[in-house]
Amino acid sequence: MEFTNYLERKRQDVDRFLESVMPKEATAPETLHKAMRYSLFAAGKRVRPILAIAAYEAIGGSSPAILPCAAALELIHTYSLVHDDLPAMDNDDYRRGKLTNHKVFGEALAILIDRVSFLEARVNHLQVRARKTASAECVFPDCEETTERQAP
Repeated sequence: MEFTNYLERKRQDVDRFLESVMPKEATAPETLHKAMRYSLFAAGKRVRPILAIAAYEAIGGSSPAILPCAAALELIHTYSLVHDDLPAMDNDDYRRGKLTNHKVFGEALAILIDRVSFLEARVNHLQVRARKTASAECVFPDCEETTERQAP
């Protein structure tokens, strides 16, 4: 039961963080952001970001510091699912119990959002580095090589 509670708490943490950094549906261009959010917030388990959080906590880090990196993992994972569902790939109709992105928003927009989601993940990671909390610095806080490195 404790493990299940941990997973749920961390999933909620990741969802709250994603909600705070992702553009709202009403933000222009609305259709693009609606399509991105449709797939990103489609009841995923958040296994990849939770594994990143758990690994970071195992070496003494606190989960808020790793959330940007964990969120980037989820963005990349979601983009890969949207891409995999496209007609030229698996041509799936459903993902996570909902119509796939290309079935709801069309193939062209699904292709665009998988590219934008990947870019959003990269921008998110670069913002982390700019604040000098890059993943290497987060994971190895006592390593002179990583802590003395300057942000780009």
